[in-house]
Amino acid sequence: MGFKFKIGDRVKILDGSKINRYTGGWCSAGMDKYCGSISTVIERGTTADGRKYYTLDSNDNNDKIKIALMFDERGLKMANEERKIVITTDGTTTRAALYDGHKLIRESKAICSKEDTFDFETGTKIAFERLTAKPAEPKHKKALKPLNTKIFVIDGHSDFKSGHIYEIKDGKIKLDNGWKYPVCGSLYSMDDVHKYFNGKSD
Repeated sequence: MGFKFKIGDRVKILDGSKINRYTGGWCSAGMDKYCGSISTVIERGTTADGRKYYTLDSNDNNDKIKIALMFDERGLKMANEERKIVITTDGTTTRAALYDGHKLIRESKAICSKEDTFDFETGTKIAFERLTAKPAEPKHKKALKPLNTKIFVIDGHSDFKSGHIYEIKDGKIKLDNGWKYPVCGSLYSMDDVHKYFNGKSD
């Protein structure tokens, strides 16, 4: 059989004493103190007697695991669902923080107005609602339509004659010789027209 976890997986350390025929619970003695900790798999292998083991990161913002230790496969489980919300307050600001193990995912806060009396229950409710609220869906920008208007050229150059009126139809400037500009793209606003004549667009 293959490995249950891959390198980079977040795992939670289980209580080996509750696993049937689980010799000592760990690959090394005295490791039951790490029960409940969450860390990241950085290495994996197989013991001489065929057991799968995993080495967990000792620098994974974990206050228990100080050195890299090897854990039996049956003493670990995926920690993807091991999430918690922690509510704290300093008497004015109430914070709600969502953690995945020791990793902060996101947080929100509710600040009591100077005109109000602080109430922890109210602050908790507001902070929690803000933390769990679904992000607002982005408003779709209104589709721009190609410009249709006429322009009067004061200071002409190249194909554009001074004192001449040109029609812009479907975002293109029509010339007397049949050419249409810009060659690439279209004009959607008078700002686009100014940029075109100032050489800031195609």
